[in-house]
Amino acid sequence: MLSDPGRRAAYDRALGRARLLRDAAGGAGAAARAGRCDGTAPCAGLPAGEPDPSLAPDDGRTGWHFTFLSLPNLPELLLAGRERPFWTYFARRQMWDPSALAEEDIDEMVHSAKQPGGTRAILEMYRARQTDAEQNRPHYADPISCPVLAVGAQAYLGDAVSRQLPHVARDVRGAVIPASGHNIALENPAALAQAYLDFFADR
Repeated sequence: MLSDPGRRAAYDRALGRARLLRDAAGGAGAAARAGRCDGTAPCAGLPAGEPDPSLAPDDGRTGWHFTFLSLPNLPELLLAGRERPFWTYFARRQMWDPSALAEEDIDEMVHSAKQPGGTRAILEMYRARQTDAEQNRPHYADPISCPVLAVGAQAYLGDAVSRQLPHVARDVRGAVIPASGHNIALENPAALAQAYLDFFADR
């Protein structure tokens, strides 16, 4: 994870003062960015996308988890005491290289989920998707002007990210990171950092 000094240093060099929006947080981030963009500060986004009906039923990209995790109260009931097996399966199922998710990464993930309100905080993000969509819709008419890097993974969404973001941004540059799935930062951190460095180099 980013607790590793080498990975943290690579990100720090690449990002500087830039904004990074990841996955489902991109929806809320886009709305916030629309109100603050000055047309100069660049922004980068990581995978988030629509379900693909050609995928296996339990693949995260089918969207099954959006339905389950959005249900009121039931996920909290079923996941209590089962955080480690569920979130380990959930994270590794969407990866190109599941072994890149180390035990210490899982420890941190589960520790956060087990904190008071931890699981509910995760779930509320999914439950707010419709509200996020409604809040973002007005911004389609006036996309943000700052440069945006849309990052997809070879085994997760690919260039779909760069095809979606023009709804909310005028200047979108795309990058697809090879040998990676949903957890790009763990699976191919060097290629991801290089994509950031290349994008921010002339900003």
